Amino acid sequence: MHLTGLRGTAPRAPAAPVLSRAAALASAVTALTTATDNEVRLDVAHMLAGRARLQGWHRRGLISANGSCRLLNTADTAPAVPG
Repeated sequence: MHLTGLRGTAPRAPAAPVLSRAAALASAVTALTTATDNEVRLDVAHMLAGRARLQGWHRRGLISANGSCRLLNTADTAPAVPG
């Protein structure tokens, strides 16, 4: 979440249950690979923020962290559009 929202304001939490879905994905990967000789355990925080950290991305307000789209404020959500 530290990449969301306008500079100088609190981060914007997504409406979707992102953390619980990411945790479920991590658990599913572990469950699917447990029977193999190569079990995979994913760290949820790293899954969600690792790429941003490696790329040096930071909060950019209404522009996505990687600069590929703009966020538009609407009455009930903030959709991302290319641009």
